[in-house]
Amino acid sequence: PKAFELVFNNDGPEVLRLIDKVRSSGARIFINSLWPELCGGHDDDRAVELHEPDESWGWIIGRGAKLIQTDRPALLLDYLRAKKLHN
Repeated sequence: PKAFELVFNNDGPEVLRLIDKVRSSGARIFINSLWPELCGGHDDDRAVELHEPDESWGWIIGRGAKLIQTDRPALLLDYLRAKKLHN
């Protein structure tokens, strides 16, 4: 497949190994940041309500995700621009 949606309720070693395996396969990684149980707690509310975007979107991007589902696209774009990851 060209991409995999990865769904995980924690970010333990087993999950990290799976993410690395998918990334090394050349397939794109898709992570849904809508709810914490979908992304190991690295969700939109953590980014916005808890003011921890690096622990949310930054963590997701750091794992190699190129596709992120969010209810806060404008704020995610602001974050990406601030990090020089989007024009």
